[in-house]
Amino acid sequence: MNLLEELEQRKALVNQLWLNAQQQEAMGALADDAFMQWNTAWTELGDFQMTNRQEIRNLKIDLILGE
Repeated sequence: MNLLEELEQRKALVNQLWLNAQQQEAMGALADDAFMQWNTAWTELGDFQMTNRQEIRNLKIDLILGE
């Protein structure tokens, strides 16, 4: 799996965890654990993006240029 695929998977996980937390809260459930899971995934996504920023940027440029 390349970095762009991993980035998209991490974004999808963050979005899914957010939706789960919102649904639990809407149903009146205690959503603290769900929000903590989302927060952890969000932080890890940010760390991943910062750690691999230059390589991800280069891969996106390659995609745009068709290389």
